[in-house]
Amino acid sequence: MNIETEDFLSHYGVKGQQWGVRKKSSGRSSSTSVTKAKAKQLTDDELRTAVQRLRLEKEYVQISKELNGSSPVDSFVKKHSAQAINMAMSSITTAIVGAAVAKVLKKSPGK
Repeated sequence: MNIETEDFLSHYGVKGQQWGVRKKSSGRSSSTSVTKAKAKQLTDDELRTAVQRLRLEKEYVQISKELNGSSPVDSFVKKHSAQAINMAMSSITTAIVGAAVAKVLKKSPGK
């Protein structure tokens, strides 16, 4: 058997690391520290303008959601209301027809 070593992919993992266990993070995300570094480089006016812009964008999103009625609850109700109504009407109809049939059977002459 002649097997070339170039055909193999080997991985030895991290020494001492167990399956399914992640390394603990330092508790500080890199994006947070980058944002803080950027904020320190801005002047007060630039920072004030940036914060005002972010607040306006957030308010715009909230107002748009309110106007469109696209909350998660609304979309869930729209999606499942027809199915719930059909199930309710089916069970009501079954109960009414069952009661009517039982009533007719009681009134009909016996065997």
